Amino acid sequence: MGAFFTNVQVRTGNQSPDAVRATLIAVLRRRLLLRGQFVEITDDAEADREVLIGPAGPGPWIAVYDEATEDQDERVLLALTKALSRAAGGAAVGVLVCDSDVLELRLCWAGAQVDIFNSRPDYDGQMPSAHRRRQLAGDPERWRDLLVGGSTPDDLHR
Repeated sequence: MGAFFTNVQVRTGNQSPDAVRATLIAVLRRRLLLRGQFVEITDDAEADREVLIGPAGPGPWIAVYDEATEDQDERVLLALTKALSRAAGGAAVGVLVCDSDVLELRLCWAGAQVDIFNSRPDYDGQMPSAHRRRQLAGDPERWRDLLVGGSTPDDLHR
């Protein structure tokens, strides 16, 4: 059996990583508490759901792990990715790994999904239409602003 996991990587861009992290915390807190279904735990009590927000370091990304996305529901992960990209005012990437066989990346900018890449669109045993396969192949040009070290969209495509 392979690994199953999800996360959202939020790009800090030209903003202060500490400020972006504070914004992410505030947005997640509001999203969860405003629904009236959650109570924030500040002591050692056992939580029903965990949301972890990575540290604001020198790198341009902050990782967010929400236990609610771990059931691999793509809609839940996409909604979180859109919300975090909107909050950060830039890019966020929803990452889903299924059984160590499938990598799905959803790129969102300022609250809108702009690209999707799925390494195995036929993993569930059904071959999607040619149009859907093209959509799931991703568009490396849409990732251009996130590439580092002189990498190009052609490099990403390869």
